[in-house]
Amino acid sequence: MELEERLLEAWLDISTAINNDRLVKDLTYGEALVCHFIYLHGSKETLSSLCEKTGILKSQMNRILGNLEKKALIKKKRSTEDKRDIFILPSDDKTFYDQHADILKIVSKITKRLGTKKSIEAIDILHEIAKIAKEEL
Repeated sequence: MELEERLLEAWLDISTAINNDRLVKDLTYGEALVCHFIYLHGSKETLSSLCEKTGILKSQMNRILGNLEKKALIKKKRSTEDKRDIFILPSDDKTFYDQHADILKIVSKITKRLGTKKSIEAIDILHEIAKIAKEEL
């Protein structure tokens, strides 16, 4: 198998391992991804900034945000400075935090098995792969 096929197979293997019901129980993968930026990055996000960070199309993002709002996981707040801007903020619901904590338990098992050095190498390589993929896509 050529190197490119092996890298693609590894990429798909990781993607399918994390994009499943056992990891993200009450949220779709897209909803969990959006929540990650809203909850964990701590800044006021807009629809446009979330689309830019996640690579999700605006039409899909609107659907995801609508679902998250129905689940009471986010709230929207219109900007006082520019009425066109609507900020997406985390709600007080702890569902995402609980699921995130469960995911971190799994990641902790991975880092323990890999060890610190390999974990840091993996982080660097994954960030480099993501950067190159974004540049090429």
